[in-house]
Amino acid sequence: MATSAKDYFRTNMEILRYMLRKGPAGIYVTINKPANSIKAYLSKNRLSSDKLYFGDCVSKLINETAKRDENVVFVDPQDLTGIALAVNEMISSIKGEKFLFLDSLSTLLIYNSTGSVEKFSHFITTKIRILNLKGVILTLEEDMNSQPANLLNKICDKVIRV
Repeated sequence: MATSAKDYFRTNMEILRYMLRKGPAGIYVTINKPANSIKAYLSKNRLSSDKLYFGDCVSKLINETAKRDENVVFVDPQDLTGIALAVNEMISSIKGEKFLFLDSLSTLLIYNSTGSVEKFSHFITTKIRILNLKGVILTLEEDMNSQPANLLNKICDKVIRV
């Protein structure tokens, strides 16, 4: 899914709201906002984060791991292997139907090489397919001509521009 920078947060939260209301548990890899901020937003909007597991790639950057939470794994956005391992662990811990939401492929490009982000994108989309997960990968419209976004165009079922 691609959105403008101006509409990014609103789009992100609308997607998350939709996924949570559909019922399954989910994994949210957040690369732009700490998990605590997203949980606070959900709570303020009367949405439970009880069935949501976070891969928080923000808090470690600012040396803030907040209070310990069994539903949050703190990972470094420069450690794509660590993110992949955390995603695998969270997937294994959730029984039944689940979804995977990665909130910004574009931001990963700030911390990693294009080639590394392409490999990671391929891993994530392959994981989504093999495990028959519902999946959303968000990127900025402005980055739709980047190599990782072009890869997503090739391997995703659908690219939605918002």
